[in-house]
Amino acid sequence: AESNHLASATHAGPVVEARQLHGQLLKAAVRSHRRASDPIAEHPLPTIEEPEDVYMTPAQVEQLAAEMTRVAPNYRALVFVGCYAGPRIGELAALRWSDFDALHRSLTIRRGVVEVTGQGMVERSTKTKAGRRSVTLPAPVVAELEAHRSNATTERIFPSPDGATLRPNAFRARQWAEAVR
Repeated sequence: AESNHLASATHAGPVVEARQLHGQLLKAAVRSHRRASDPIAEHPLPTIEEPEDVYMTPAQVEQLAAEMTRVAPNYRALVFVGCYAGPRIGELAALRWSDFDALHRSLTIRRGVVEVTGQGMVERSTKTKAGRRSVTLPAPVVAELEAHRSNATTERIFPSPDGATLRPNAFRARQWAEAVR
């Protein structure tokens, strides 16, 4: 009964993980004869519902880029790279011009940034080897990046407004949220 209360109070994923760990502990207790039975074995786990993936149409990407141009013109190209190349926001924040190859229309993603309390912005390689990748860009995205490069003042492709490392959480809360709205 308590697990059903938990399921209604929070997301199913953490509840399922907690129940699985708890179940492993109880099974070990039963095997070692410290408990006679597993009291939660008969309680059903909540269902984890995966959200539907949502993909923007090219017209919607154009509309978002136009809004971003209104909100923060320096991030117009970020919309195109994010939508057509698929990097995470921390990976976008870590991109340098040396990662962009206009001739071969490619972008190499090898690192990301995260904000760590007490340390500020920390750059590190991607979480997994598979996360390090080279992405082929459509010609219009290359054109957007080339136009963006003509105004570049730092080695980072998408620096913060003051030229430092872009803070993903602040960007999402400010510029991104306003453009999406």
